[in-house]
Amino acid sequence: MKHPGGISPPWPLSYDDLEPYYTLAEQHYHVHGERGEDPTDRPSSGPYPHPAVSHEPRIQQLSDDLAAAGLRPFHTPLGVMLDEKNPHASKCIRCNTCDGFPCLVYAKSDAQVLVVDPALEYPNVGLMTNAYVERLETSYSGREVTNVVVRQNGATANFSADIVVVSCGAIKLRGAPVAVRQ
Repeated sequence: MKHPGGISPPWPLSYDDLEPYYTLAEQHYHVHGERGEDPTDRPSSGPYPHPAVSHEPRIQQLSDDLAAAGLRPFHTPLGVMLDEKNPHASKCIRCNTCDGFPCLVYAKSDAQVLVVDPALEYPNVGLMTNAYVERLETSYSGREVTNVVVRQNGATANFSADIVVVSCGAIKLRGAPVAVRQ
């Protein structure tokens, strides 16, 4: 159904409703940054949990040149387990393969390192690869998922749990891993 004027209706949740969860996620994902540097930043209830990651020399020079030209360059907020004040205690070693590659020392604050791998340590959590969720079956009210139908390597399996989380990854949408609590 189209909204009058061809514009979709607004979401029932506002940024202010979600902001406390963004702040918690920034803490969990070890986000480094400086509030107020980015002129397009949304309001926040607090600072980033860690200071901005320092620029490499060439990037710092570029940032200085842009600022001298009247522009407002800023440090990109980054989720990384880095302690520049105490490099010997830092998990991140600032190698040159960070962007676009898996971190070999597990210092990137990504979902695999901080959420999936720790969840897999529990005996009631499993990870299925090459799996496709064909459908979620619900209770009569439609408010609870009662069964998850999964196809994996040509076979179909059914799962149920007290809590069902539906998510997909940015890397591989088709056949994305499915985590289920058994």
